[in-house]
Amino acid sequence: MTCKRCKLFEQDKEQLLSTLKSYIESLSEEDKVSQELYEERLSRCECCESLGNGLCKFCGCFVIVRAIKKKMNCPHPRGERWHKQD
Repeated sequence: MTCKRCKLFEQDKEQLLSTLKSYIESLSEEDKVSQELYEERLSRCECCESLGNGLCKFCGCFVIVRAIKKKMNCPHPRGERWHKQD
């Protein structure tokens, strides 16, 4: 069985981004943070030394997906850069 994450990387970058955006759009509004909070979370991720190719090195998530979800938090071991929203 092929790993779903590995299968994603077989796509070209534009196709991968499109897949991730489609997934984000499929989430219910009640599971997503506001656009303003989303952008704030992403800006904090963008400044982090642990971000590489859109992935967090601590959890392996695509940050554009992790940051949109209310119930997610930053997994940085030296302290969260942002927190989950209840």
